[in-house]
Amino acid sequence: MNPFPKSLQVVKKPMAISCSQEQRKSKGFTLVELLVVIGIIALLISILLPSLSKARQSANSIKCAANLRSMGQALVMYVNQSRYYPGCAGAKDGGSYPKDAFNVWAPRLRYFMDGNQKAFKCPSADESFDWTIANTKSLRVANTNDTGWGYEVGENILEESGIQFSYGYNDWGSIGGPTASPYLSLGLGPDVWTAAKAYGGGEVNASKVVRSADMIAITDVVAYAPLPGRWLANVDPTNPVEAPGDLHTGGSNVLFCDGHVVRMLKEDISLFDLKTGKSLPAGFQRNRIAQLWNNDNQAH
Repeated sequence: MNPFPKSLQVVKKPMAISCSQEQRKSKGFTLVELLVVIGIIALLISILLPSLSKARQSANSIKCAANLRSMGQALVMYVNQSRYYPGCAGAKDGGSYPKDAFNVWAPRLRYFMDGNQKAFKCPSADESFDWTIANTKSLRVANTNDTGWGYEVGENILEESGIQFSYGYNDWGSIGGPTASPYLSLGLGPDVWTAAKAYGGGEVNASKVVRSADMIAITDVVAYAPLPGRWLANVDPTNPVEAPGDLHTGGSNVLFCDGHVVRMLKEDISLFDLKTGKSLPAGFQRNRIAQLWNNDNQAH
């Protein structure tokens, strides 16, 4: 029983729902509206994808440049300590170049990078370019005789003909070949080839580099599959299959001997025509590029 008198009682009446409210409640998207929305989304995606791709490429280029800066700091420390550049390659006892050659510049620099070998892979390269401790393609495992090259006992040697590598060391200069005279690069390497050493092609003394800020030390390299006699841890501006790479929007990140890094177009650091593969003719363009590769800062 309600204790209040009828005059004070509130009578609840059902709320009336208008026609327009019912229509709004039951109304959904039509097929045409859905197609319009899908079309707008597809258009936005097509507009944004190139921007996202460019952003990814830019991020990879920045990270690659950071890798080379780390190598540059290590290179400067190595040279300050030893007074020599690390050289490109070594060869096992009784071995010959290029058959038995292996990478020495990377493990030597790694020593000054807290063992960070991940920095030796460009982020734009695929997994086959990883520097792995257990590389099944390598035929040789480092022993105590290899620690002088920077290797750790038990890890795989980075062999000349069995690796993919993101970066290449300036081993030839503008005149390819180990018997070039004068020897213009940063050194083919220690104990590699008697003829090369006779021409100064072993470990190059730091004093031989006339202008370290204007000489290329290490760059991105082209991504060709490894074959016997083709070593992708070298960079050769005269050879299309060992040339600076073009992974970063047609260019390569370039480490100079003083440790600074610049992105340069492939055409500005290659001594061959990118379309034909033929050597650049003598002239201003060739001379300007050649100087960057030579320890005497001269065009040869």
